[in-house]
Amino acid sequence: MKIDIIFWAMCINGEGSSLVTKNLITSILKLKNKNIKIVITNSSTLYRLLSSNGTIKNNRNKIIIFPKFFRNYLFQILIKTLFPINYLCKSLITMDDFPFYFHKNQILYFQQAGIVKGHNLRWKLRRAFFKILIRKNHTIFTQTFHMKKSLHDKFKLSEKQIITQLHEV
Repeated sequence: MKIDIIFWAMCINGEGSSLVTKNLITSILKLKNKNIKIVITNSSTLYRLLSSNGTIKNNRNKIIIFPKFFRNYLFQILIKTLFPINYLCKSLITMDDFPFYFHKNQILYFQQAGIVKGHNLRWKLRRAFFKILIRKNHTIFTQTFHMKKSLHDKFKLSEKQIITQLHEV
């Protein structure tokens, strides 16, 4: 039986993105009659936030915790391009920098402006990888209209593909 929703937050480690992700996890855990799995890594800011408020302890059967080395970009390239997550879940919410290549019913919560604007080699490689993985059927959520326009212009994405909603942390 497929999982209804996988909430993928394996690479979340920054302070701001961890606060936003923690609040989204708190909300998604309130959904009733849904088979939900949340994927995170240990030793991250997000892990510490979820541990300190009891979320991990109270939802142990819904939260999958991987070792921190899974945040490595080499692992992410392999996971996002080769792992057939579409066989495991009906819907996917991805909080990391990159979408899963194979999953069509996916929302990518885009938080990494460097992929659009960064100029060093690291950002150029991430941008190229993002360009390979992004599909026309992915929905991208941004926090600002400026980022929506930047994504649209840089990656030639459809306006309908990008949702922008301001929110509070």
